[in-house]
Amino acid sequence: MLWPHPLKDQQSCIITELVEFPQYRAMNLLFLAGKMSDCEEILEAVTTFARIAECKKIFGGGRKGWQRYATRHGFKKEHIISKEL
Repeated sequence: MLWPHPLKDQQSCIITELVEFPQYRAMNLLFLAGKMSDCEEILEAVTTFARIAECKKIFGGGRKGWQRYATRHGFKKEHIISKEL
């Protein structure tokens, strides 16, 4: 799902997907683009939609520096693994 900033002159957006796990549904924040302050505003609508869609969790990944923004919105740090191919 594409979540553009509501102002026409802004170039910020969030792209999400709903993920069905055996025990619950979650929303994955795939990409954030543009100004962080704009993305923080968009996150309010994303969160509301996730609640309506009966998601139990919102998750996403990113660089370490995003932690300070994520913490402001109630996100907590979790562990992710990866493998170089």
